[in-house]
Amino acid sequence: MPDLDRAREAPQALVFDTLSATKAGMLWVPRSGQHPQPMAHHFDSDTGELWYIADRMSDLVAAVGQGAEARLTIVSDAEDVHLSLLGPLVQIDNPERLRTLWGPMTGAYFAGKSPDESGAILLRYSPREVALWASPRNPVVFALNALRAQASGDTEALGYHTVITLAA
Repeated sequence: MPDLDRAREAPQALVFDTLSATKAGMLWVPRSGQHPQPMAHHFDSDTGELWYIADRMSDLVAAVGQGAEARLTIVSDAEDVHLSLLGPLVQIDNPERLRTLWGPMTGAYFAGKSPDESGAILLRYSPREVALWASPRNPVVFALNALRAQASGDTEALGYHTVITLAA
């Protein structure tokens, strides 16, 4: 279970840990009119940025254009941390970084092509605001806490929610 005290005391650390451990989320450009789409990310814990490899001809890349405000929703593997992120998403043409991030799953998505012949481009997402919800992982613990909250009115053990601004 996430340490709810840690969520309260160090929410950015919990956000970064969740982004490091979770490999995909739902990404979208709200003004594009498109639905959120699942995208695998590469998280850079030094900068707080998420990197995506996308097809240059995709609707998402067209929606990003020269840069766009984007949203990302992440649910931890244990489903005890939920994140909603907001920030700029931009195209980055950096063949060296593309080759560094490229892996077997990416190669499969691009029909076995190499990074240089794939038609892929990088998208860099720099979240500046994150809404965080953390709750007990164990459903039995959560149910017991819910019963206690119902009896006492104290809902603090059910979970924690905050919105934080990330350092630039």
